[in-house]
Amino acid sequence: MGEGNPFNDDRKKRGDWAEGLAVKQFTKEMDVLYFSCCYLSYAPRLKKVAAATAAVLNKAGVKFGILGDKEGCCGESIRKTGNEELFRKLAKENIQNFIDNGVRKILVSSPHSYHTFKNEYPEFMVNFEVVYVTDYLDELIRDGRLKLDKEYAKKVTYHDPVTWVATTASMSSRGRS
Repeated sequence: MGEGNPFNDDRKKRGDWAEGLAVKQFTKEMDVLYFSCCYLSYAPRLKKVAAATAAVLNKAGVKFGILGDKEGCCGESIRKTGNEELFRKLAKENIQNFIDNGVRKILVSSPHSYHTFKNEYPEFMVNFEVVYVTDYLDELIRDGRLKLDKEYAKKVTYHDPVTWVATTASMSSRGRS
């Protein structure tokens, strides 16, 4: 984790997935920080997910940016493996970068980052608005900023662990499982 990610890839390459795309460095004037997570930033097969998300955000006219090499791992997997000291270091570093760059709203593609930013980072006395990508896309569609105007004549199955967890928790609180 010396490079701030579980792959131990060069931190300077964290934003390389955005090369050649209309993705800018985040500034406080932007609406959303897109935090692509370690897997979408470093795993060759998953970089295209981050690129596709950026393309959709651009199409919808969202003012967003990334922090690139200023981002580190959210720390979720580190905490789950019991390395509390390293988790706290990563969290504090990310939080400081978010504050220093004027981040208010964080858009995530990872359910792990979503959980960590929303439920664990508040332990550090911060509270950023954290939005999961499918919820944000739904909002963009409902607001008319993103239009789906073509039929897609194939069956699609989409696995959305954040919505599933929220639905399961809601059902469990009503006595169902």
